[in-house]
Amino acid sequence: MQQTQACSYKQVEFEEIDCLRQRLITSEDRLSTSEEQIRQMNSRFQAFIGAVLHYLSPPVATAAQNIWQQDDHQQTQQQQHDHQHTEQQNEKSQGDQHNEY
Repeated sequence: MQQTQACSYKQVEFEEIDCLRQRLITSEDRLSTSEEQIRQMNSRFQAFIGAVLHYLSPPVATAAQNIWQQDDHQQTQQQQHDHQHTEQQNEKSQGDQHNEY
């Protein structure tokens, strides 16, 4: 009887793990889609800013470009940080899964 309960409990655990894994995959797909949409919007916005810069006075255009480049640099650094954090989480998760089996 105890063995049947233990097997049943393990089956439930595996089903829950599989469900959580599927939810994670779905979330990652949504995130990937959202990131692509953000890149497209950013590209369009950069094109818009590039067109507008031609109509600004030189000092204002230079200031706008400096601000834009600074924001772009900060965004690149944040993306690198986020990517490293995600990789660390994935490695930890894979290690945890390995330990379960």
